[in-house]
Amino acid sequence: MMGWFVRLEKLGDVKALKENFVSNLEGTTFKEVLVVTLIIPCAFILRKSVSGCFPYPSKSPLALREEEKTWRALLVDFAAVVVPGVLGLTMLSDHSGEMCVMLLILACVGVVRTKQTQQVLGHAKEKRYGNGSPGSFSSPPPRKAPVDVIQSSSFVWDSLTEYRSILCLYTFISILAVDFKIFPRRFAKAEHYGTGLMDVGVGSFIVSDALFTRADTPSKGRGLLGDGKKQGLWNSLQLAAVGMLRIIAVKAISYHEHVGEYGVHWNFFLTLAVVKLFALAIPTKACGLLGITIAVSYQTALVAFGVNAYVNTHDRDWGNLFSLNKEGIISLVGYASLHCLARFFACFSKMRTLTELRRTTQDQKRSTVYTHVYCTIAFTAVCWGLGWFLDASLERVSRRSVNAAYIFWVLANNLTWLCTCYLARLVLDQYQKLHLFRAVNKFAFVTFIVANLLVGLVNSMGNTLEVKPALAVATTCLYMLMICVISHVLYTNGPRFHFSRGKLLFTSGKILHSPESEL
Repeated sequence: MMGWFVRLEKLGDVKALKENFVSNLEGTTFKEVLVVTLIIPCAFILRKSVSGCFPYPSKSPLALREEEKTWRALLVDFAAVVVPGVLGLTMLSDHSGEMCVMLLILACVGVVRTKQTQQVLGHAKEKRYGNGSPGSFSSPPPRKAPVDVIQSSSFVWDSLTEYRSILCLYTFISILAVDFKIFPRRFAKAEHYGTGLMDVGVGSFIVSDALFTRADTPSKGRGLLGDGKKQGLWNSLQLAAVGMLRIIAVKAISYHEHVGEYGVHWNFFLTLAVVKLFALAIPTKACGLLGITIAVSYQTALVAFGVNAYVNTHDRDWGNLFSLNKEGIISLVGYASLHCLARFFACFSKMRTLTELRRTTQDQKRSTVYTHVYCTIAFTAVCWGLGWFLDASLERVSRRSVNAAYIFWVLANNLTWLCTCYLARLVLDQYQKLHLFRAVNKFAFVTFIVANLLVGLVNSMGNTLEVKPALAVATTCLYMLMICVISHVLYTNGPRFHFSRGKLLFTSGKILHSPESEL
């Protein structure tokens, strides 16, 4: 149909072709991964800067209006943010640096235009209301006092929402695009050692979960577990259930999979589930020391005791469940360290204090947004330095074993994205919010499951390796549009759809924005 269905081949042959297509890869450089992952943040900055160029926002389709949840807002956000991301990972992948520079130049033009617009509006108000002198006929209407950015918890929450939405969008694009030849092989997951774009994926979700976790939240009622631990336990059970269902579905339909990623049975969802359970037992105050201890001990075991050789060998004992899933199980130690270090950053940089809605006066004096931003920049620089040093002198980055170099490399990338969101919010209007980002963040868990189902559907329609580049890009854009539409519908209209207290609830009414997400 329209060139989609390709030459019919035996199912086993197609499966082998697709598995070989993502095998024995070596990744790319630190620099290229960073530049590619800055395309969507740069497009997001351009989107925000352009919206302030119009003197009358209510009359402009490109302007961002507070709490707007319309189809127009969704489509503008999709065209301005998602489409550049798709092109940057496919047809324009060799020009990612030029894309970032061009997007930032256009954003600067938008900022200048915004300043000019504000000056024009200021002069117009002076002419209309007078200059406030005794001869003036009237005085301008009172302006609403802005929220102090230094003491606003929404600043951090909104930045975290943008950060996680960027992560989700990159993940959604990559899991489908990787099955097409238009997606560069250097961006796919490295086999043993190396830094591919998709190698950042699962580690980034571990970092995201650590930044958003509320494991230490006390219970409002009686019970051994606090509210944060109850929610964490329920989320972990959800992920484990999805992971088990994925195992059954993949084996039942003989879907292609690369065993070297997690093992014969293990998968992404089970890794997240186990790390979430581990996090429930660890108090935040102990995360820093525990994270470093685990990282040092684990790296020593990898290098000195030959654990890395065991993980990277293709030999398996088919009668031993541990051996069959050695990559997924052993890497849990590294992911536990990554989670602890990310939680330590959130605690040390006062992110926890800033995101609390009820803060004492002392808390407000001790922690400000600017202090947190400075700490974030410092942590980012340290992580980049450690990641580069460990990769160059001790052991190359390995997602397969999640070694120390991988841990700090993932932390560095995620904190860089977060810094970008912070700086954009400080330089541009902090009250501007993208509807698409809020919708994707709120329903990240449901949307991610839908994305996996759509990827399976696309792969079942034919051999994706024979699809022409233009059609592959069009298919990826259509797939992303479907995901964005589903997020929009869930976010704006009933029935309300979320998991709570062990039940699947459907309630009427619209969904209010919350910094919390279902993932």
